[in-house]
Amino acid sequence: MKNFLFTLAATLLIAVHSFAQQSFPVKHDEVSNDYYIEEVIEAKGLSDKVIYERAKKWILANMKTVDKNIEFNDEELTIVNNGTIKIDQKSFVTQAIQEGYCNFKYHVWCKDGRYKVRVDNIFYRLLINQGDRMVTKSDSYADVYEKGKKKMNSYLLEEADTKLSAVIAIMHDAVINDNKEKKNDNW
Repeated sequence: MKNFLFTLAATLLIAVHSFAQQSFPVKHDEVSNDYYIEEVIEAKGLSDKVIYERAKKWILANMKTVDKNIEFNDEELTIVNNGTIKIDQKSFVTQAIQEGYCNFKYHVWCKDGRYKVRVDNIFYRLLINQGDRMVTKSDSYADVYEKGKKKMNSYLLEEADTKLSAVIAIMHDAVINDNKEKKNDNW
């Protein structure tokens, strides 16, 4: 029995870890020229209301904004929020990213046994050191993608793709496992 429980626990840990390492493909809408990530994610055995409440709880805990601009629709079981991820500093031959952010819109639609996540309106805001001056730069994901071949653009795309995929994977873990804060009294 102990071997079975150990094997079951190890299998679940490996499955959750492999999902967290997954990179979701960026798709392109030819009409709007918008780039986005959209995935339907399985949540077997969970009702639409349970998925919605867990996603809502996670978003409230992890994606709060100063303007509190989160739209929860309790009837349609949908969530829309604006989010921001930090772009790490990086130096290139003639310039360096001193500070950077990637803003995005995060949508969630819930159904029995699954939910859909869409990340779109991806936009970069950067402070770039060009040696003799500091420059601010704002570009959409589409602009960066289409300029693509420069090392800084490749870096920005990779940062967004990796970190946005991680946001989706971490929320998935919270939805599936109903992550609760563990009280640490062992100080």
